[in-house]
Amino acid sequence: MEVKNTLSENQSTSTDTAVKELAGEFLKFKQVVRQGKLGKTAQFWIQYCDFVWNILPCLRATKTNDLDLHIISLEKMCPLFFSMDHKNYARYLTAHIFLLLLNFETSHPGA
Repeated sequence: MEVKNTLSENQSTSTDTAVKELAGEFLKFKQVVRQGKLGKTAQFWIQYCDFVWNILPCLRATKTNDLDLHIISLEKMCPLFFSMDHKNYARYLTAHIFLLLLNFETSHPGA
């Protein structure tokens, strides 16, 4: 059974443009929420969503054994620890990344 494309090229282009405009509007909305213009509760939840989106690559890196992705995701988490007033986690995570993980190939070659 053959599936036919029902959209013409002009329709698909206008749909792409509409999706891009919608994505732009959504990003603007998220910035408004981050600035706290819609209240503290909305600001809290957008920060929570940002935190979750930063945790997901770390989980993926652990499950797929991807050291580079793990290092990148940990680097993105450092500012979150500082902003949540967990200074010790942020300090030691920074030291862990720069002293151990980035020098892993030289300290443990072939591992």
